[in-house]
Amino acid sequence: MSRWLNRTILQELYRVHANLETIMAAIDDLKASVARVTEQDQAIITLCTTLSQQLKDALASNDTAAIEDIANQLGAQADQVAAAVQANTPQAPTP
Repeated sequence: MSRWLNRTILQELYRVHANLETIMAAIDDLKASVARVTEQDQAIITLCTTLSQQLKDALASNDTAAIEDIANQLGAQADQVAAAVQANTPQAPTP
């Protein structure tokens, strides 16, 4: 092979390698985002399960004060979740 062809092939290999590094970095960022969202989802599921059980227990014992407390907890948590969702939702691009 000619030197020119060898040099051209080598340059292309360097370019491909650089692109692969960029892609791998993007994949790592995406994996981290998925892990963070999964963790947040689990926290919300745990919250809902806990509040559901507390509500069932309060209803079973006819404890109206506990029911009101649970309703207040749910309202506060719902506000926090809504704020987090809004804060982490990208804005639609303006045309």
